[in-house]
Amino acid sequence: METKFDHISAYKCLNAIGNSLDLHTMLIEVISTFVHYSDALGGHYYESSSHTPIVSVGEMITITDIPPIQDGPYRIHTYDQKNVLQLPTHQGHFLFLYENHELEETAFLLSSFGLKLSNAIEACKNVEKLRNTKSEFNPSSRC
Repeated sequence: METKFDHISAYKCLNAIGNSLDLHTMLIEVISTFVHYSDALGGHYYESSSHTPIVSVGEMITITDIPPIQDGPYRIHTYDQKNVLQLPTHQGHFLFLYENHELEETAFLLSSFGLKLSNAIEACKNVEKLRNTKSEFNPSSRC
């Protein structure tokens, strides 16, 4: 089965990135949109140091030994007779689960959003750091 991923779908996916400065909210919107428009069964985001997804949408993928991508903007794995698309970011990676679709076009298109995804994730983390710093600051202690 082949997935039809047209320019309108790409536009919707691109516009889902960075709509919130709350990391969890932003990732749910991104993954839900990617899953919907690319006909994925599920999508997940893992931070680099974790084997547990911080956000999951749809069918769960239980892969604990995903190798880091050394070459190229994405990798397609076969797992349990399904295809898994791995998209790296600077902070971790996304996994999307598909039935036996031809994924090269979809993978190339989604991977082209990698820099925007990395920047949006970093922005969310920076806002969280700023909030934590601000809550530690006590204005009444100033002279």
